[in-house]
Amino acid sequence: MSSNWWHRGSALCLWGTVYVYMYTVILAAGAAVTDEGSTEVPAVEEGAGEGSEDGGVTMITELPAAHNWTAKPRPSGRWLDVTVAAHLESFGSVSEKTMDFKVELLLIQEWKDDRLHEILTGKNWLSLSPDVTLWSPHVDFSNAKNVQVFTYEKESHQAANTWISPLGLVNHQLKYSVTVKCLMDLRRYPLDTQTCTIVLDGFEGIRLSWGYPGIWRNREAPLTSDITSLHSQFQLSRVDMKSYVTSFIPYSKGKGCTYSTMSCDYSAAETCFSSRLRSCLIRTDNPECEFCTGFSGDCSQQRQNCSLVDKADRFTYTALEIQLLLHRRLSYHLLQMYIPSGAIVVMSWVSFWIDEGSVPARVGLGITTVLTMTSQSTRTAPMPQVSYARAVDVWLVACELFTCAVLLEFAFVDFMRRQEMKRGARIRDLEVIIICGDRVTLEQYHF
Repeated sequence: MSSNWWHRGSALCLWGTVYVYMYTVILAAGAAVTDEGSTEVPAVEEGAGEGSEDGGVTMITELPAAHNWTAKPRPSGRWLDVTVAAHLESFGSVSEKTMDFKVELLLIQEWKDDRLHEILTGKNWLSLSPDVTLWSPHVDFSNAKNVQVFTYEKESHQAANTWISPLGLVNHQLKYSVTVKCLMDLRRYPLDTQTCTIVLDGFEGIRLSWGYPGIWRNREAPLTSDITSLHSQFQLSRVDMKSYVTSFIPYSKGKGCTYSTMSCDYSAAETCFSSRLRSCLIRTDNPECEFCTGFSGDCSQQRQNCSLVDKADRFTYTALEIQLLLHRRLSYHLLQMYIPSGAIVVMSWVSFWIDEGSVPARVGLGITTVLTMTSQSTRTAPMPQVSYARAVDVWLVACELFTCAVLLEFAFVDFMRRQEMKRGARIRDLEVIIICGDRVTLEQYHF
């Protein structure tokens, strides 16, 4: 009886093993078919819903091997058009000594790659995995002293900075921290206005133009700024953008030909400089915060004809410029320079009301104000040593002359007082000789 049960159990185990083996073979065949067809449909990862790790976002993890994706897409004409937009996330301190300033810039580039047109379906943009290599335009900050690219860990889904549309559009975003040279004219300092420029050069036959990429359509300008992060020493009054063609050859005819310009008035940005808007660093759901952190200004665009664009050769390339018109705020310099130095001058005038005979008091006050004014003038020592006089230099020299003049005035008054005293002493001791006939008398008079 027990042997029958043993035979039946052995048979069941045999058939179970065969069934599992066949099921495994079928699954492997299905996987092979899927891999075989991967040259036509890109592999994607789909999120499992709202609570999934990817948050329900679809990401392209592989591109077909039929093309060389590190090569530039073949344009239909001379240029490959690249639309550029930017967001000025931070504007740091401007250094007069080193003639530079620091910015954090989010640069958005969009171009069309016809090789992607047939391999994607649907209507939504798909993010590209950081592990997938895809050609992107080479943009260089030509007037930068230092450029740093912000990167994230590749294992994080947040690392995705490239998106692809079914129409073949590629949207690429990178955040830069740039130290940019800014040659300043300090003749009117601190009442000056400076124009600082960020220059981006595009090589490899791409035509850079300020515009509105696919995910930038709801913006009012190709460049937006976070006004709350603007350094308070300056007021950003206007932003000018232009696109132009230039050449590697010096003095080339038509070099610098501009084919697009845009000017944005930032006078309305002054409403963002209030203490209550500093909370935008923590909460951004306030409409006023959205207005200030994505400020675009009142813009006007103008397109121009440029013959060099059509006649371009291998020595020409395109470039973009961002010109920032900065007005220096006077409040800091009023409190730190003008009001203290003016008060020292007024204090030196107190000696005019002190008795001219109080020599120690007037001399002590005069010397103290002169030395204090000399010490106050050393506040401009960290400034660059330029070969021309600045407005603040003229002010400080005038203040020093006023305090020195007060001390010299007292020296002159004291000298005249002592001369007057000497003359008075001679007049008070008067001797008179009276001759009356043969008699001579000497009379002395004391006053």
